[in-house]
Amino acid sequence: MENACKMNQHECPCTKPGGCPNHGKCCECVAAHRSMGNLPVCLRNLEAK
Repeated sequence: MENACKMNQHECPCTKPGGCPNHGKCCECVAAHRSMGNLPVCLRNLEAK
């Protein structure tokens, strides 16, 4: 599947402080976290619903 990061139209909603290399690149961020078996901070509250 091709990475669609160039199509991201919204500001990154992530609230995690620090120098994340994937900040603002949602597609890459989600892919990186999913490969580690977890979710990025901005999606963790959706998991509980």
